[in-house]
Amino acid sequence: MKNSAWLKTCLVAALCLPGAQWACKSGDKAPAPPRKAAMPESAVATKAEKASPEQPPIQLISPGRSRISLELKFPDKTDIQAAADTLRKRLTTAGAKEPRVEVKPPRVLSVTVKDVASPDVVHLVAGFQGKLEVLPVDEKSRILELAHAELDGTERLKIGLIQHAGQSAMLDSREPPYLIKIAQRIASKVTAKDRAIGIQQQGKRAFAMVLVTRLILNNSDVERMSIAKDPDGRYRTVLHLGEAGAKRLADYTAAHVGERLAVVLDDNILLAPTIRERIGNGRIAVSSHFSEDAGRALMQARVQGFLISMDPLPARPEITLIEKR
Repeated sequence: MKNSAWLKTCLVAALCLPGAQWACKSGDKAPAPPRKAAMPESAVATKAEKASPEQPPIQLISPGRSRISLELKFPDKTDIQAAADTLRKRLTTAGAKEPRVEVKPPRVLSVTVKDVASPDVVHLVAGFQGKLEVLPVDEKSRILELAHAELDGTERLKIGLIQHAGQSAMLDSREPPYLIKIAQRIASKVTAKDRAIGIQQQGKRAFAMVLVTRLILNNSDVERMSIAKDPDGRYRTVLHLGEAGAKRLADYTAAHVGERLAVVLDDNILLAPTIRERIGNGRIAVSSHFSEDAGRALMQARVQGFLISMDPLPARPEITLIEKR
């Protein structure tokens, strides 16, 4: 995982999953006593069996009379032909009929999909890298000391601390843009390659934690996905792992009870649940903050699960809407 990928802020408004991640390392100075803050709701893992029976996803891109044209610009050194092949397969699998994906040298893809019911769904399916990473959270990080070294007294009042297992494991702020800026300032001062500050945003709150960039699971470990509904009416994306991924997750969770794992999509932390017991069923339930509208929330959950279950694009594109009608 390259450090440059962690230094970019990504606003994922359409999926309600904004956030970013940056490289960092711990500092040395002891901080002033932090204020207390409540744990985020995703900090405690809930059991999948509490959700309603899972339903297989339906076709994402349905036939209709609309069309959409997009341009996707990729970073330097991206294998643009691989990106075109991956995107074409993704759109076809989602239900698009004969999507046109053309390479415009040096690193732009021109995409047109005709005869669809919802161009916005095509935009969601095409516009994200879809890169899944399941990474350990560094429970012994000294993230508050690191932040305080960069802040004056007034700035420190905007940052709280959440302790986990007696350690300074997570920063808390009710000003997400401010917390993201702090993370950027921290990242610019350090060079560690095996740590990253992750930002998880939940509505008007944000949490920063240090991740260990040691990959536990990725897209290739996901065999299929399904959708479940919690008793409170919220949708979950359920990831069903293949045999190798399920064994890796079972072995890791058995050895790290009480610690946390971060589920990251396109450098955005979806959740970071505490491991309560060995996870031996080969499933991960991802409960994200989707739209309050039930219909839109269901579509967002399906798109999220679909992206995770497919091969990711080789890099994150910048997407431009050319035409929608």
